[in-house]
This record gives sequence, C-alpha cells and structure tokens, in this order.
Amino acid sequence: MKPNMKKMMAVVCAALLCCTFSITDGFSQEKQDAPYIEVAGSAEMEILPDEILLDVVVKERDLKGGMKLADMEKVIGRVLESQGVDAKEALSINDVDAVLRKRVLRADEVNEVRYYTIKLSSATQFVSVIDALRKEGITEMTLNKISLSQKKKDECRLEILAQAAKRAKEEAGTIAAALDVKLGRPLVIRNSYVNFNSGVSMVRVSNKAMMSDMMAAGDEYMPEQTSLDFSKLTVSGNVSVKYEIVEK
Repeated sequence: MKPNMKKMMAVVCAALLCCTFSITDGFSQEKQDAPYIEVAGSAEMEILPDEILLDVVVKERDLKGGMKLADMEKVIGRVLESQGVDAKEALSINDVDAVLRKRVLRADEVNEVRYYTIKLSSATQFVSVIDALRKEGITEMTLNKISLSQKKKDECRLEILAQAAKRAKEEAGTIAAALDVKLGRPLVIRNSYVNFNSGVSMVRVSNKAMMSDMMAAGDEYMPEQTSLDFSKLTVSGNVSVKYEIVEK
C-alpha cells in the first residue's frame, strides 16, 4: 500500500472512532438526564427455626448391664430412627474438645466418654427425641443452638427480595399515577439486602437434660415430658429501584 493511502486510511479510522465516541457519549448523557422515579421497597416475614442442635454426653461408667459405648451409640441411632430422624444425617461424634477433655478427665476415662451432636429440625422433634433418650437412661443433654439452616436462609432470601421488589414497583406505580405519567422499565436496582434476626428467646425449656437453662432444681420439679418453646425469627429485606418515566 502506498504511503499516501496509509495516511488516508488512518485519518478515516480516526474520524470513525471520534464519531462512534460522540454518539455513545451522547446516548449515555441522554439516558442519564432522562426523568426517573426512584423508590425503596421493604418486606418482612417471620419464620420458625429449622435447625436445632442437641449435645449429648454418654459416660460408660453410667451405663447399666455391662453395656459399652458402642452399644449405646446403636441405641441412640435406633431412638432417632423411631422418631423419624435419619440417624446417619443427624448424629455426629463431637471431638472438637478432645484435648480439653483429656485435661479434665483421668487418663483411664478419656476413652470412656462420648460426645454427640444431634441435628433436629423442629421443636416437636426435639421434644420427642429428648423424651425417648431419657427412657434409655440418657440424661446429660444440652441445647446447643437454634437457627435457620442454610437451605432455609437461601429460600427466605429469595422470597423476601421478591416481596420487596414487588412493593417497590407498586409504590413507583402509585407515584407515577399521581403525577399523571407512565412508569417505564427499571433502570437501576441497588441497595438490596436481607437481614436475619438471629435472636431466639427461650420461653420455656423444662427437663433435667437442659441443665444449662435451668437452675439446679430437684427431680421433684422435673415433668415427665419435655417442653420447648421459642419465638420466630424475623427476616427483613430492602430493595431500591430506579424506574424511567415515559410519555403516555
């Protein structure tokens, strides 16, 4: 290609680039200056926790009839299955504090104690499992944690954001109607968040197994049946949406 032709092509390319930039910039400026309505929608719901962790301690010296820890573990598994709980999924051996236990217990006792965690999904299930374990002679049980499972959190997050977005659209539509204008498509969606109130208030926990939740009361105050009651968790969400205003 001749030198003059190369120079001419370079000039043409530069001109096209400048033209493209000007058109894009002008379009962006026009969109930025377009009239809009920006609203924030919020939503709130209450939900019962679906993850309850129960800690169980079994000491071999407390077992009767020559039963061993391995035997009692099978008993716990059968108890869970009888209450509609999948033992393979719900029952786990907790060895996190093994070092601490070695300091507290005598050397010959270390292998004679088992710490279990049982994952349950409702207060009703919790109560039935507690009472069934008591009948098997297991009384050293502690309520560890009450919360929402990750699956339930994900479901709630999607539902609460959808509700918040719907209310934002309704509010924007109300404003547009009052101004006698037409609501267009959403331009920007931002500031969306979901808050899980993790506070759980224990209303009533009664059973010798719940030693951490009861002052040292005598056995005469222990009811035959366990009772557990707790408040629902509050989930709230917020979504900000900017809608364009179009001519009717």
